[in-house]
Amino acid sequence: MYEDFSAMCEALTKVSKNIKTAGLPKALTPLVIGVSGTGRCASGSMEVLEQLPHVKVPPSQLREWLADPANKTNNK
Repeated sequence: MYEDFSAMCEALTKVSKNIKTAGLPKALTPLVIGVSGTGRCASGSMEVLEQLPHVKVPPSQLREWLADPANKTNNK
């Protein structure tokens, strides 16, 4: 838990920098996170995820995106 929203954002900034620098461990890739809906939970999830390096891929294009070797740049 974090003291407040600001402390959580600070921690996410550190995680984001680490991901940008070192990538994700191969055991965690591809990391696919699906968020559905438009309610408070989905909005809050997106607010957090927006602070991390990511690529938005529509579900209909996910299989094709994952198959493209050019999209494996953050896998270490």
